[in-house]
Amino acid sequence: MALVLCRECGKEISDSAETCPNCGFKERNPSSEKLKWYMRTGPVVLWILFFWPVGFIGSLKNTSMKKGVKTLLNIVFGLWFCFLSLTIVIGVSSEGTSSGTVAAAPESPTTAVEVASEEKATLGLTVSEYVISYNQALRALENQGSLKITVEETSDGIKSLQLAIDENRAMIITADAETDEVSGIVFIGAGDGSVDSGVNVIMGSVATVMALENPNMSQDERAVILDNLGMLNGELMDRKSISFIRGNAKYFATFSEQLGVVVGVDPLDWGDQLD
Repeated sequence: MALVLCRECGKEISDSAETCPNCGFKERNPSSEKLKWYMRTGPVVLWILFFWPVGFIGSLKNTSMKKGVKTLLNIVFGLWFCFLSLTIVIGVSSEGTSSGTVAAAPESPTTAVEVASEEKATLGLTVSEYVISYNQALRALENQGSLKITVEETSDGIKSLQLAIDENRAMIITADAETDEVSGIVFIGAGDGSVDSGVNVIMGSVATVMALENPNMSQDERAVILDNLGMLNGELMDRKSISFIRGNAKYFATFSEQLGVVVGVDPLDWGDQLD
């Protein structure tokens, strides 16, 4: 158990406390914490249930199997992926609504810190703005493909979107249903063994960062992103997992030879700024 400073009275409290025992200030929103848990651990589930079928179906391309059978397998897999993603989205929404009620804190004068803490953390762009910026970044990288929304669901004030670029790259975005501002991003890239698909996964990962900061970055700035992601010198391949902070966002990247690359983005919250 770690100790952190209460954002209201400044005294030390447990990092798992929902309210400060000294002043009663509400420290965190349980439903938002569950969402962050989903954004971090969701890729693990997707690895097991999504990338394995991708690799299996991709391997069939090099076999003598009849075209009709391959097409049928692709249709079956597409339906499976939609069912899986919808199940994850509904599960996360259910967790948010089933959490217990937090006792009300004693009334106290409103401060600037309290107002800021009640605001929902976002990445500073709406969904449409991010999609436009991402596609602009792909063009700047001279990489074919474009990000398109394929499935959109809204529940309990949270919008969850599935997006696709091509057969090797996809993305999941969560956003505030009222403002449409992005609150989380997960990029998923799985190559099929070809050089082109590997390049596409790297470019898609870099564009995930560029779209939040500047879709027309210079080559030197892009190289810094590659270094942050551990893709410049093979660090990600060796360590398998990397996390870092850029601007107003925190990132994580994971790699598996069998399952591919996952890049996740969360907005910085008050606790991250204290650290």
